Amino acid sequence: MVVRRYKLSRLALPLALVLGLTLAAPALADSVAAEQAQGAQVLSQVQHATLSPKSLTSDQYQNLGEYLMGRALGSTQLHQRMDALMDEMMGSGASDQMHIYLGKRFLGVNATRPASTVSCTCSWA
Repeated sequence: MVVRRYKLSRLALPLALVLGLTLAAPALADSVAAEQAQGAQVLSQVQHATLSPKSLTSDQYQNLGEYLMGRALGSTQLHQRMDALMDEMMGSGASDQMHIYLGKRFLGVNATRPASTVSCTCSWA
């Protein structure tokens, strides 16, 4: 009996985590998808000269970076996993800083790579 109880309690935490992540995944994917859509809108406005690349806010650069990263990765789920990995490896908010950097770099705005990031050689950045 003790062995069974131990095995059940040992499995409870991983199962709870998997269930929690599974239930949260659609909301996170919707958030990434919404940020990518906003980024596409920012890019369109810059291309049509209704926004100046140098006058964008950090949020607009971030959304543009979300859009660019989403295009490069080709999948909202893959993008979401990449963001989680960046934040896990480089600290909370690292993915946001990287998106801002990508947005600025894409538009030719002087951008300094965030100190918490690793060197990345990307053909689209």
